[in-house]
Parts: sequence; structure tokens; C-alpha cells
Amino acid sequence: MNKLLDFAFVPLLLAVIFRGVLTYFAGVDFLEYTYRYDWEIWVYGACIFLAALCIWHYFFRFRCPECNAVDPWFAREREIDRFVGPKKVKGVDGKSRTVTHYVSTTYLKIQSEYRCSNCNHTWSSVGKRELT
Repeated sequence: MNKLLDFAFVPLLLAVIFRGVLTYFAGVDFLEYTYRYDWEIWVYGACIFLAALCIWHYFFRFRCPECNAVDPWFAREREIDRFVGPKKVKGVDGKSRTVTHYVSTTYLKIQSEYRCSNCNHTWSSVGKRELT
């Protein structure tokens, strides 16, 4: 997967260069939207999808902090603390207006533990969740 995503921007560059060559020899403006083939739109869409997948893979995917492997295992989850905090709730009053209220609710502080399948490194992260 890494090798595929390393070259995800190459098809987009090739499509733009090909578009430039086509419009140069046809004598039209590069951004002329009426002079566009149907297959061109599909190529651009596929390239943009690959570029978005590449950005997600490199910047947003959950990884091991030790070896950067992308396949951590969820080991366990435990409750650390409970606390009461405010929550913003939107509602509609009698005159069909949207009104924002703050209500008190109970939150859980949760510690999630993960283990890397590649290097067996264990780590934890702390988050909060509303008690339902």
C-alpha cells in the first residue's frame, strides 16, 4: 500500500500535462470547460481520489509511535474517572426558533491501550466519552 500511495500524485500530474498538450495543439484555452472529454473527467476524479487517499494515509492514519506501522491492535479499554461537564444542546422553542441550551451530563475519562503487531510496542491514549 505504501508503494502505491508514494506515487499517487504522478497520475494527476500526467493528466494535467496531457490536458496541456491536447489544448495546445487544439488551439483552445487550458481551462475551457466546453472542450473536455468524458474520459478526462473520470481520470481527474480517479487522480483526486488517489491524492485524497495518499493524504489520509500519510497524515491522518493511526500509527504505532515507535515504528510507524499502520496496523496497531486494540488491547483493552478502562475507565479512569467520571466527571460532570456541560454539553451544548440545540432545540426548538414554541415559536419555531432554534435555541441553544447547556445541560449537565456525565462524562467518562477512558484510557485505551494499543499494541503494535510489528514491534510489540504498547501505548495508551486518553479520551472522554459521554455516559449514556
